[in-house]
Amino acid sequence: MSAVPVRGSRRPDLPFAASPAFALASLPVLAFFAVFIGWLAVISVFKPSVFAVYTANFTLENYIKVFTSRIYYEALLRSIWLSALSTVFTVLIAYPIAYHICRRAGHLKGAYIAIVASVFLVTFVIKIYAWQILLERAGLVDRLLQLLGLTQGPTRLIGTETGILIGLVYASLPYMILSLITAVEKVPRDVEHAAAVSGAPPLTVFRTVTLPLTMPGIVTGALFTFALNVAAFIVPALLGGGTITMAGLLIQRVSVGVGTAGGNWPLAAALSVVLLAISALFSLGLVRVFSSRRWRLAA
Repeated sequence: MSAVPVRGSRRPDLPFAASPAFALASLPVLAFFAVFIGWLAVISVFKPSVFAVYTANFTLENYIKVFTSRIYYEALLRSIWLSALSTVFTVLIAYPIAYHICRRAGHLKGAYIAIVASVFLVTFVIKIYAWQILLERAGLVDRLLQLLGLTQGPTRLIGTETGILIGLVYASLPYMILSLITAVEKVPRDVEHAAAVSGAPPLTVFRTVTLPLTMPGIVTGALFTFALNVAAFIVPALLGGGTITMAGLLIQRVSVGVGTAGGNWPLAAALSVVLLAISALFSLGLVRVFSSRRWRLAA
């Protein structure tokens, strides 16, 4: 039998996000951010000035102060801790909600997604102000805790890390839910059904099939949640009660000179660069961990 020549063979189409056109189109956006981040890094190694924003004299004093002054490194550590903790809680709360919307909601699926998306229609400051009222002493949350027997008397959550944690989880929950909805939708139901038919218990099906296949959505949501919360400003400003300071709030205070004669922009820039570095390291670490062979196996 003679070989049949193949005509018109061509390379398989690449997704647009992996195409040269996408890379070329994203260059202006990357350049836009690179200019501002680069200038931020430059200012961070300048000296502050009484008569100007800064003086162009090289110094590492700002970074030394960030890592040696207690008020600064405690704010950074608190930001990392609360951001990581809020990311974990957000995933644990958002995953069952997203799974229910995709697998159990039926014809109400669109309505549920609309409810989640409608949160973005309300100004963020107003939503956190509402939580400020709910978390006050004798507020709704306090009364609920007393009703459940979890507290013995009036408890004020404003000005505590618990109150800030609640605000951070609430702020990032819609993003995580939408990210996980997209991930769960991509899981073929026949794969889950085949695992169930083969005799695997529901928990085993979830652990070996659903969870690995939805891991990209979890990672995406976790990256966004951590980056959003590690630099949070409004939540600690309104729910911190003036006693709990996170890095984002401290940057604002340093830049405008709260409690001092004037703002220290180079120090605020150094704090911002450190926050960016922390977010970048968290992102690289998370992607590296979940791109391992264990999680790629199901994909």
